Amino acid sequence: MLGELPERYGVRVAAYVLMGNHYHLILQTPRANLSAAMQWLNVGYTVWFNRRHRRAGHLLQGRFKGILVDGEGAWLGMLAEYVHLNPVRVAALGRGKADRSVANAGLAPAPTREEVDRRLAALRGHRWSSYPAYAGYVKAPTWLSMDEILRRAPGRNKDPHARYRRRIEEVVREGVPDSHSGGA
Repeated sequence: MLGELPERYGVRVAAYVLMGNHYHLILQTPRANLSAAMQWLNVGYTVWFNRRHRRAGHLLQGRFKGILVDGEGAWLGMLAEYVHLNPVRVAALGRGKADRSVANAGLAPAPTREEVDRRLAALRGHRWSSYPAYAGYVKAPTWLSMDEILRRAPGRNKDPHARYRRRIEEVVREGVPDSHSGGA
């Protein structure tokens, strides 16, 4: 259904992640029709999900929350980073809200190589995220508009996928050097 949004509503899907209990999208809406697009997506997905799982009732809680972001600033890149890091910001990987609070206060030990490797595997392998396409691990769906975010990826490498991958994965490594990619 997400892949139908561009054709139906003229929106550009810049990034996405679907988690177990929520999802995040970065959409560009040249037609200023975000509410209509989101209503179609949320209602349609709920109907599909309920039929598939033989259930009834609400699937999503409340109305969507939309935040207007000016595409000219650094906000777009920071927002994409937030969206793409969601699969590793979970308690099962030692990065739930409480874990992050302790780490941000400087009270957590540095992650082990094994913890970092598990987090990187979760990030790279999260099927319901645009990150693997941004990082160059998989071919991007035709409806995913990555140009603007990739153009902003920091670094000197000519390959924008490599620049983006390096930026996001260095956040996951939290100071633990990468011994697998040869610095890519």
